[in-house]
Amino acid sequence: TDGTGGSNPTLNSGTINAKGNVTLAANTAGSGGGSATIIFNGSGTQSLLGSTTFSAARVCSITINKSSSDTLKITNNITAAHNWTYTAGVVSAGSSSVYFITTSTITGSHKLHNVTFYGGAARTYTFGSSTVLTVGGTLTFNGTLAITLTSGKIEPQGDITVTNTSTSTTGTTAILIDSTANQTWTGSGVAGEGRLPNITINKSSGTLTMKSIISVTGGWTYTK
Repeated sequence: TDGTGGSNPTLNSGTINAKGNVTLAANTAGSGGGSATIIFNGSGTQSLLGSTTFSAARVCSITINKSSSDTLKITNNITAAHNWTYTAGVVSAGSSSVYFITTSTITGSHKLHNVTFYGGAARTYTFGSSTVLTVGGTLTFNGTLAITLTSGKIEPQGDITVTNTSTSTTGTTAILIDSTANQTWTGSGVAGEGRLPNITINKSSGTLTMKSIISVTGGWTYTK
């Protein structure tokens, strides 16, 4: 499957069973997506190749449902314009970035690399109740309007960067900071902006360095 051209397609309803690679890199439009679902369920290694530009080549709902020993390799920037579901298989995220840009559900415990939650408009991101999204690279919250994170857990293993400027951001999601590496958490710089939900710090080693002004609306738990 190859999404090319200057205008990104919007795929609504139905399902595409992707048995091979999906390439979005040639599309440059900051639009598109849709409610259809692309299911990665082919045997062996498949590739999801994104754009080199943030917000370009937006993709509809994604489901990863490969056999336990087969791999989906994610490259470049993936702009997720609808739901994101992990069921089974190996996810090799490399140095890629996944941008969640619209109200959506995120289901299934798995690991991505860089992850951004975007508040260009008021957005609600709902996690499955038992879902743990592990972020191996940088976890970013940006945009100017509210980002609401509901249910589930995010486990950042790298830095956390908040540039979101909304004063109404809220939610119930737990953010668990437990990496053994050094991490830096940079706040928005303005009291009340870029608010995050429930925070737990439980690092057995490594240092969490907190910078700027950090705003939290939920609980705050320090363990070690």
